[in-house]
Amino acid sequence: MGTMDRVKFPNTAPPYVGEVKALLVPQASRRYCGAIASVSHGQIGKQHLERVFILTDNHCIGWLDRGIAIPNFDKFKVPNCEFSVDDSVCCALECHGPKIFSRRTDAFFENNITTQLPFLAKHAGPATVQLVPMIFQGTDPEERKEVAEFLAKQLRANDLLIISSDLSHYHLPANAAERYDNKTIGHLLSGTFPPGENCLCEPESTDCFLTLAQKMGWTAHFLAYGHSGHVDGFADEVVSYGAMAWSTAPMKLPVDALEALEDLALQTIHRRLHGDFPPDIGPLCRQFPQLHARQSVFVTLKKQGQLRGCIGSLGDFSNTIGAGIVQHAIDAAFHDDRFSPVIADEFSQLSAAVSILSFPRPLQLSPSQWVDHLGKTHPKPGVILEINGRRSTFLPEVWEVFPDGGAFLAALCEKQGSPAEAWRQQKNVRLLTYETQHSCGNRRDGGD
Repeated sequence: MGTMDRVKFPNTAPPYVGEVKALLVPQASRRYCGAIASVSHGQIGKQHLERVFILTDNHCIGWLDRGIAIPNFDKFKVPNCEFSVDDSVCCALECHGPKIFSRRTDAFFENNITTQLPFLAKHAGPATVQLVPMIFQGTDPEERKEVAEFLAKQLRANDLLIISSDLSHYHLPANAAERYDNKTIGHLLSGTFPPGENCLCEPESTDCFLTLAQKMGWTAHFLAYGHSGHVDGFADEVVSYGAMAWSTAPMKLPVDALEALEDLALQTIHRRLHGDFPPDIGPLCRQFPQLHARQSVFVTLKKQGQLRGCIGSLGDFSNTIGAGIVQHAIDAAFHDDRFSPVIADEFSQLSAAVSILSFPRPLQLSPSQWVDHLGKTHPKPGVILEINGRRSTFLPEVWEVFPDGGAFLAALCEKQGSPAEAWRQQKNVRLLTYETQHSCGNRRDGGD
């Protein structure tokens, strides 16, 4: 067995996200992080890429007091491949921020850019892809925010961003590094910048990227994790590597994670009924790092097959998936106005289902076109209806209750307290759709 085969991946095979917009890729030697880097670059699939922006931080001392380096040359040459630099973007960056951007040659001798190129050559092809590499040093948060906003205006459909960065770096033994890296990955998945103690190798470029990803509405996906101890067996001080992808696609959790969330919902209710605090979600999030992501979630309770409560969030990403399930399990059991609060005697008859919602997107059609459009849509989406500031939603599973789209929309109107036909008005009405990943809801394992 070669060294690459010993790199460990968590739980399940890395998911294929598809249509990725950005990747987190480690930058160490291929011996140590090649398997993890391959998982990231493998997400490119059959996408046609025109430009690749590579964001990283400076590792050399003395080449620049502060700022962002961009190339002062037109070609990157590494063994067996050559990439052109998109000088038009570099010029645009230089003109936009002459006090921030600096044309350099010496800064690009380090490996945090060049280690990405053989992977790109394999998956994208140097003949058709141009590079826009950027190396950060000493920038402040406002400058990074300004750069992110400018990059958002520059991006095109066939562009890809790569954040070239390792995680923790020779600071910790393996067990401690894994705990700290889990926190770092959690912050990245939730779109928040990791605190300093989480030892992210490239803090400035990652901070800039996270601002950009939030502005673009991209969803983060966890792919894989490993560290040098998995390769060389030396666990006293390790370098850690993560693979992540950002896309417009919704979060997809493995089946065992969904089942674990059902159990979490029931355990939360069970503890509440007995006056205990909610369960600690830390171990579950360590098992499934995707649960750190900030997504809207719903919890649906049924008693002997009949609805017993259903509450969640819409477009509210203040909670991680794990924390959201805990909150909305309590809401569905005790604060759904349609039902009396759950009591201890009926707990054994409850089942819980969870739904993870994608980012809602407005339907760019007139109300008169909605019914026809929704009738032809497969699979059926979740729907949010907004009328004069009022908001209501039905999850995709609710479609089976109604004979057609007109009845579905009328029920949505009534749910928010509007007249049944209010959805037909042309003003102050908006329809948004979203996708969900939901569990089966047939688990009843909720005791301690």
